[in-house]
Amino acid sequence: LKPHHFLGIVDVHLTDFENAKEAARDVSVGNFVSLIVPKKDAEDAEIPDGHVLYLASNGLKAAIELDGHSLFAETLLQGLKGKADREGYEPDGLIMADELTKYLKDEMPKLARKFGTTKEEKEQTALIIEGQNVHFPLGRNPESAKLNEKRLAQYAEIVKRDGVPQVLADEGLKLLAAMPKLKYQQELRKAYQRLVDGGMTSDEFNKRRETILEETKEPTTEAAAYAKTVMSAIDVIDGLYFKDLKVGEMAGWAVKELYREAEEQLPPELAARVDQAKDLSETDATKLLTDARQQLGKREDLDSPKDAERSLIRLCLHHLDRHTAYIDTETVGRFRREIQGNYTGIGVTIRRDLSRDLVQVITPMKDSPAYKAGVKSGDWIVQITKEVDKDGNPLSKPEVIAGLGLSIDDAVKNILGKSGTKIKITFEREGIEKPLDIEITRSEIVVETILGVRRKADDSWDFMLDPENKIGYARLTQFTARTPTELKRALEGLKKQGMKAFILDLRFCPGGDLQSAISVSDLFVDDGVIVSIRKRNQPEYKFNGHHAGSELDFPMVCLINGQSASGAEIVSACLQDYKRAVLVGDRSYGKGSMQNVLPFARTGGILKVTTATFWRPSGVNINKASTKGRDEDEWGVFPDEGFRMKLSRAENDEIFEYMRNQEVIPRRDVPPKEKPVVKDTQLEQSLTYLRERLK
Repeated sequence: LKPHHFLGIVDVHLTDFENAKEAARDVSVGNFVSLIVPKKDAEDAEIPDGHVLYLASNGLKAAIELDGHSLFAETLLQGLKGKADREGYEPDGLIMADELTKYLKDEMPKLARKFGTTKEEKEQTALIIEGQNVHFPLGRNPESAKLNEKRLAQYAEIVKRDGVPQVLADEGLKLLAAMPKLKYQQELRKAYQRLVDGGMTSDEFNKRRETILEETKEPTTEAAAYAKTVMSAIDVIDGLYFKDLKVGEMAGWAVKELYREAEEQLPPELAARVDQAKDLSETDATKLLTDARQQLGKREDLDSPKDAERSLIRLCLHHLDRHTAYIDTETVGRFRREIQGNYTGIGVTIRRDLSRDLVQVITPMKDSPAYKAGVKSGDWIVQITKEVDKDGNPLSKPEVIAGLGLSIDDAVKNILGKSGTKIKITFEREGIEKPLDIEITRSEIVVETILGVRRKADDSWDFMLDPENKIGYARLTQFTARTPTELKRALEGLKKQGMKAFILDLRFCPGGDLQSAISVSDLFVDDGVIVSIRKRNQPEYKFNGHHAGSELDFPMVCLINGQSASGAEIVSACLQDYKRAVLVGDRSYGKGSMQNVLPFARTGGILKVTTATFWRPSGVNINKASTKGRDEDEWGVFPDEGFRMKLSRAENDEIFEYMRNQEVIPRRDVPPKEKPVVKDTQLEQSLTYLRERLK
């Protein structure tokens, strides 16, 4: 290992320890990340380059035991003994860290399905935490290493005998020593191998090398197109960002991140220009980007628009605030579905069932095409058959996609499509012998954002938590354009039932649409400032509420926790400042900033730029990033005095899992399965307070 590389291998089941209930109660990934970054930063830190941690699991579930050691250890050892040496066109004798990562991800689930006796055991997989640049050797594959070492020795003799130039000597030794990742480098390696093995003369080798290198030259026009794309994004960010930026400095950042992504060292001349980039003009910054891209040449990992997208992703990630981001073309669809709360599809939530290597339906959505067609929670997707493409154009012959081994992303890509088009999905269902072919017509799906206490017999929500004391309840999962309307409808139904008090649950709510959060706040408070927005070099702008339509005649509790962010913090802070609701739970996340989401036409991706910070009605800061982030600093939203109930991570996870399970529309054709009882102490505290108030 080189000095900047860090390998951690952890095969520990924490509940084996004495007094484990207390010791392992609050274990998280952050506990392990703290091995390689300062503990105070471990929860939020990005894993440093050249670092990888392989863990048997999250440490809270017993690993499958084989002869003498765990399933994880067995897979790890087999990989290190040589089986992980399989990237590229042949084994090269070295076990690289990224090869071992891929081997563990591919092989451990297979062994878990083979040796596991319960569903939990069959779903076991390794937990791998890694940074960038983890292509470094961990071990030696004895079988292929001998041949490789022989070639290296023979090449060293050729270098000495024929006086090979130092550049070629170094290049050949590097390529023969380890399998390179790029295709052109692999072709070069083959040429060196043929030279060493006597299958190519020196003249033939030189011609072949020149041909390969000529093909890798990046045309100036393409390098310039990369530079223009990156500069276009930089201009957008610079114009909107909530802090002052320097265009030249951002161009320098982009160059650094491009080379970091490519796992290449910046050439000295370029490095010197990057160091002086801060005060470059836009023209000179564009020239810097062009030259930097051209020097990397043509390579499959940086094909356009990947080169610009990789630069922008990493520029935003490493040099701007954590909420400014570039969303690449591969994930833009999922991002749009999440922020808009609607999409065109069949209306199911799905997961990977590792125990069967199939995609499984968690639940159909109420009144969705899948729901109406008879899809049930727990169904496994065993086949997808398409007769038209996603735009509704007929295919020359039906396309059949097998469900076994299908990833979530591939399942989503194949299921989504134009409204009105049909797709046939074959499901397996527990208790039914034969697979079920169900044809579903896609339509617009609107995601529910206001959830109740439990599902009624017709699968709609019951919002009355305490019928005896007439205490209503609604959980808000995210803020979309439809959220205020959904919440008003729930409140109207509760008032018809005689509601006397109300609980608004914002736990685990990540935020969403700003105007939606303002409208929800306005629903519960009278006129006055709801939130203030502060942009760079602009006067403060205040959003005010209105008296009309305000619900003011019942006591309220608002539940928050460490995952309540952004819009959830706007609402909870507003309710607290106007003393409209008592806040119960734990300190909120501290995302007091707003982002503009802009389509980026040059690539087809999206720029999400932090344009302002927002401030509660009292003028107090919410944004954690505007402080040093210490516990004693002023950020986030605190529960009211006497109502802070800090849960352990395990308790928080348990509540979250319970809430997710409540969303599932149960099968009505079989007896209900017994669910574990979860004690929600924060909700119980809210009920106790409201019952006392009503007395």
